Amino acid sequence: IEIYDSDKNRLQIDRIISNNDITTNDIITNDIKSNTIFYIVELPELLKSDNGKTSQQLKLTIAYIHQLNPLPKQIKKTSKQFVTYQALKYFYSPYKTEKLGTKYTFASDKFKSYTKPVAELDGKKITYGPFKDIQPFAASDQVRFHFQYHVPYLTMTEVVRDIEISHWGNVRIEESFLLQHDGAKLKGAYEVAMYDRYEHIMGQMAASSDPSSVRSYKAILPAGATNVYYIDRIGNVSTSNFRRGKTSTKKTKTKKNSVLEMRPRYPLYGGWKTDFQIGYDVPSSELISIDPITRVHTLNVSFGIPFKDPVTDLLITRIALPEGAHDVKVICPYDILMEPESKRFTYLDSFIGGGRPLITFSKENVINLHNEHFQITYVYDTTRIYYKPVLVIIGIFTFFASIMTFSRISPSLEASSSSSGHYGVTQNGIYIDDNDNDRKQIDKLMKLKGSDDKLLKNLEKISKKLKDDNAKSKVDSAISQIKEISNKSGGKTKGGGKKNNNKDDPDTKSKIGDILRSLQQNL
Repeated sequence: IEIYDSDKNRLQIDRIISNNDITTNDIITNDIKSNTIFYIVELPELLKSDNGKTSQQLKLTIAYIHQLNPLPKQIKKTSKQFVTYQALKYFYSPYKTEKLGTKYTFASDKFKSYTKPVAELDGKKITYGPFKDIQPFAASDQVRFHFQYHVPYLTMTEVVRDIEISHWGNVRIEESFLLQHDGAKLKGAYEVAMYDRYEHIMGQMAASSDPSSVRSYKAILPAGATNVYYIDRIGNVSTSNFRRGKTSTKKTKTKKNSVLEMRPRYPLYGGWKTDFQIGYDVPSSELISIDPITRVHTLNVSFGIPFKDPVTDLLITRIALPEGAHDVKVICPYDILMEPESKRFTYLDSFIGGGRPLITFSKENVINLHNEHFQITYVYDTTRIYYKPVLVIIGIFTFFASIMTFSRISPSLEASSSSSGHYGVTQNGIYIDDNDNDRKQIDKLMKLKGSDDKLLKNLEKISKKLKDDNAKSKVDSAISQIKEISNKSGGKTKGGGKKNNNKDDPDTKSKIGDILRSLQQNL
């Protein structure tokens, strides 16, 4: 319901919730109060009581939905669709009306029947009246029309609009639709091959093969819409055509909306349903403005759906603001049902940042006349735009730092045998203290090889310098074993030590190497 004055200014109109607030008198009886819905309109200026010398001109628009009833209820694929419409002969008013005329304009001039008598019949138009001196709340006669109707008779049972704002320069909009055809139901079977063949023949004759079906629909999108897609439950629907609009510039201030023409996978007949989604990106500069003084951000988006014909039973709108937005306010020209603010977590959102504020509201019975814009204002610190890149950098740094740290931690319980010189308790129970001299001698022992000609002399020198009794006994035991092997395979040396005269004997070298490796492992 909308009402405008002579200057085309929209006036405030409010519905009276409780009729008990209305005083009962000779005109407004209890019966009228129980069967009437009252509205209050604030006039632009006071209307004086001067017997009609002063007046104000008002224009009232009321839209009614779900008023057309198909008759017959079922039709064949090639049959014409007819509907009935029933209404009051003249306007129901709480005031005395001196003169009134009622004109009905229809989608077709083909009538099966209509209420008679009429004042004038002109093609698609039927006029009743004029009527004079109509009393307040006067009961009006009903008029009924039965006419041909091939306009798409569509209803969106539910529409969910999801708007996600990013201050990196993009606003993502995704809209989900549950669509049904409320026209006369299809009588008989439907065959795809028959439909395509008959459609081709009728197309050559420049006629419509099934005028009551819906084979395509058109969506009006913002001028700067990009990355547009049209999908259903199966996936992408390629039978669509997108024509990008023109945005206003400094040179050309004209603005042209984008158009998405969609053709579903199958035609929509009466009683049939379908669901689909469309999505697109819009530059944030086209929808968001910033106050240079208060730094308050304002999102300005059209309230209704992008289709002209369908009626929407339930429209749900969700707006995900950027993480860190606060002091959120919703300004809407229509009555809406607000839900409590919630949070949404998307890419790189975290509990540390608090998540995205999610604003949700809904409205029933939305039509193409709900074409005004709603605004959402919020405060947003522009420095928070760098929060997520810094978070990514810190996360990557922490990951690699953790890898470097854990790679240097050995899960083994054995003592390290590296050249760092730190020794503890070995698996054979030998304890080596922190004496620097013993550590140096054992480091030398670890570097010895079984093929060394001076191996025995080097072991004797190391044994003499060791102070730890347990380590020294192990070294002396190894020296004794090497000497015993050398005695079996050779003679004495000048130094009194045993030396292998057959240096190329592989069996002797192998045994000496095993003794040395066993000693190194024990230490």
